[in-house]
Amino acid sequence: PVLNTMISKLAGNEQGFAMGMNNAYMSIGNVLGPTLAGVLYDVNIFYPFALGLIFLVVTFIGSFIWQKRQARLIAKVEQSS
Repeated sequence: PVLNTMISKLAGNEQGFAMGMNNAYMSIGNVLGPTLAGVLYDVNIFYPFALGLIFLVVTFIGSFIWQKRQARLIAKVEQSS
């Protein structure tokens, strides 16, 4: 519910497109995620967990970098005002 609310508030006139893309990517993840995890599980029981950890770390680093860039942009806009 939170993601849908954020999309509806941030998308503006492109709300339908944004919601459609969100649903498409969610559906792809619901199909590919378990399939990939099953294949990795057949190879080694720990591989799905390792892949999950890798995704978690990459997402955390990406979020951290994005947050720092946003803070810099806000500071730059406030200085120029």
